[in-house]
Amino acid sequence: MVDVFSPNHLELLALFGISSMAFDRLIIESLAVAFLKSGVGANRKGAVLVRAGENGCLTISEDSGPYWQLPYYESDHSKIVDTTGAGNAFLGGFAVGYCNTGDFLEASQYGSVAASFMLEQVSLPRLSVDSSSGLELWNGDDPRRRLNRIQSMQRT
Repeated sequence: MVDVFSPNHLELLALFGISSMAFDRLIIESLAVAFLKSGVGANRKGAVLVRAGENGCLTISEDSGPYWQLPYYESDHSKIVDTTGAGNAFLGGFAVGYCNTGDFLEASQYGSVAASFMLEQVSLPRLSVDSSSGLELWNGDDPRRRLNRIQSMQRT
């Protein structure tokens, strides 16, 4: 009945009775696989999406193996002001990406870009429109530019 199950890594650990431990990708992947095997989505075509903050996001489905989407950062980490709401923004971006592409892995790239804007200020990103191009800008930047950049980084 659920197409995408998305705990953060600490919530996933807690579901398996693990209270705390150092971050370990292999353990997170094994727990996500176990949850996926329990059945996610109609005909088991859903995905497990584990949000792991600065460690990125694990996306896994029956059709794809584990895929780690690194967080989107500009080269300058000084733009990171506040992490509040980044996970929720990630999920919103993921939902838009999935609706646009039908692909869980590409949707996680949308999510990473959406979360990147939440990190740059306290509260919501600033929305504006570029007067010369008419493009919608978030925090003075074009979300499509970031999406193109993250997609090109994944190909390298």
